[in-house]
Parts: sequence; structure tokens; C-alpha cells
Amino acid sequence: MTKSTEASKRLLVVDGTALAFRAFFAIRHLTDGQGRPSGALYGYITSLLRALEDHPAKYVVVAWDRPEPTFRHGIDNQYKANREELDEDLRMQFPWMREVTELLGLKSLEEAGFEADDILASLAVQVSAQGHEGRLFTSDKD
Repeated sequence: MTKSTEASKRLLVVDGTALAFRAFFAIRHLTDGQGRPSGALYGYITSLLRALEDHPAKYVVVAWDRPEPTFRHGIDNQYKANREELDEDLRMQFPWMREVTELLGLKSLEEAGFEADDILASLAVQVSAQGHEGRLFTSDKD
């Protein structure tokens, strides 16, 4: 089977939130011409384009965390209790990342009560059960 044939049966699921966090902490203090923080956006775009090049797939989904509590908080009310608040410089870049995702023609997926890594795992199970290949692109350790 050729590489393009393999890619025609593949789903690539990208953890957009994990990519954003990794980029934010890797590229600090980068700003655009108006002085707005843009390091996370730049790193996100660079990483996403590399993922698309390195893991060609017919279908690509970018999964995102949502801000409200998840089912995990119902299991353990201390889940992520010691986490710091989301940095405002990162928060303001998320809409731009989502816009870039859309402009690239990629599907974004998020679900209230679930984290992006839950979506990745669910899609991997579903795709595998249908006999297709699913690739997960994330740096999240969950």
C-alpha cells in the first residue's frame, strides 16, 4: 500500500489545547505589530502544519478543551484544584488558533464536560473499531 493510499484511510486527531499550551511556554514574549501576545499562535501554527506534513490523513480533527468542569471533577472535586488560572496572554490567543484551524479547512471538535484528550481517546477507539487508522497528535501525558 502506498503512502497516499494509507493516508486516504487515516484520521489524524490533534490535541489543539495541548499544542497551544506547549507553544505558549516555548515561545514567550513574542508580540504582533500591535503589541498583542502571539507566541502561542505562532507555535501552534508551526506545530499544526508540521503535524499535517508528517502525518498525512484524509480526515483531520482538532480537539479542544472547554472552560467548564468535566466529568472528572464529578469523580474527584480536587481534580486540577492546584492548577493556576489560565494566563491571559494565552487565553486571548485561543480564538486566533481556532480561526487558523478553520481557515486551514480543518474541523474543530469540543464537547462540554470533556477534555480534548477524552475526545482523542474516543475517536481513536471508534476509528479502530471501524478498521481504520487513527493517529493522535498530542504532548499531553493524560
